[in-house]
Amino acid sequence: MTVIDTGNQLITAKNLSIGNILQDSYDKLIMTTGSWAVIPKFEGFEVDNIILCMNYAHAQTVIQKAKRASKIAVIGAGYIGNELVKRSTLFGKNVTFIDSEKRILNRYLDEEFTNIIEAELNKRGINLALNEMVKKFEGDNGKVTKVVTNEQVYDADLVILCIGSRPNTDLFKGRGNMLPN
Repeated sequence: MTVIDTGNQLITAKNLSIGNILQDSYDKLIMTTGSWAVIPKFEGFEVDNIILCMNYAHAQTVIQKAKRASKIAVIGAGYIGNELVKRSTLFGKNVTFIDSEKRILNRYLDEEFTNIIEAELNKRGINLALNEMVKKFEGDNGKVTKVVTNEQVYDADLVILCIGSRPNTDLFKGRGNMLPN
């Protein structure tokens, strides 16, 4: 897409294969331009073995680094964080699950359901560190060794961040009505 004329509800695009310019009209325009991972500004974020998990490439890095890790901290108790925690325990890893909210999946499920899931995670030996804010990371020899929250300090040789995303909407700012998400 090269031009969006929201006033006249027209889009102009270039066919990259043959180079011709196309124009078309629309009644409603729904843009699905993806999102960007939220990258925190925590102290110590620059040490090795602190990684994002938002897409396929990130997941491949997680898989490789998790093979060599024994103490994994997963930060963010949404869908991606929950899946990573479940997988990590299948491979015998010591897992701490950290989130600033008081329960996992709080934006998606009612408490009666999250209570059941949390009980199962506890049964599997996962350390739930809920209602805790990450303050910083500490490391030794350039690699992460600890996650420091407002409540405790957790040992970790791999930290996986699943703390959210922001919509990739910069291309459309000021060009019509957009939802906040």
